[in-house]
Amino acid sequence: VSTQSTGVRCLNAKDESSARHIFKPADKKLDKEKFLDSNEDETELILFVPFTGAVKLKSLSLIGGDNGTAPAHIKVFLNREDIDFSNVEDFSPVQEWDLIEDHTGNVDYLTKFTKFQNVSSITIYVSANFGGPFTRLYYLSFKGEYTHAKREIVKAVYEAKPQPSDHKGVNETHQSNIIQ
Repeated sequence: VSTQSTGVRCLNAKDESSARHIFKPADKKLDKEKFLDSNEDETELILFVPFTGAVKLKSLSLIGGDNGTAPAHIKVFLNREDIDFSNVEDFSPVQEWDLIEDHTGNVDYLTKFTKFQNVSSITIYVSANFGGPFTRLYYLSFKGEYTHAKREIVKAVYEAKPQPSDHKGVNETHQSNIIQ
């Protein structure tokens, strides 16, 4: 699953541009040089991640910081760009997880697969950590598959009463059957 790294943004991050650093190839997931930190004395983060196309998400995996700074609880929202701290509690998440402190990234958190179809973006709300003064993320990955579905406007015309003059090429001699 490919993310659109230029569109990744994070609310409450110490350095918003660091949000892109947590998306690494699997062979570099243990690299701790680049990371995402929340502001000091704040444990919450809201991370918005757009994908390059529609995807079916099967699982996610993450590596958090040491000394209680790893995320302990996350809530996930799909295809919403409007989530922030003023309204995050107003919406029902598609799924939420209580996490474990996994410093190797070997734990995959499975999604409710039927609800994670045709996903163009994901918003992750980190609502708590394991007691640290801030929250730290080193790595975040998604497993799934790319779909070719596009979210576009559908142009359709609905008629309450068909007007034969609007339908050129329809056999004019066709009689309708009326049952009385």
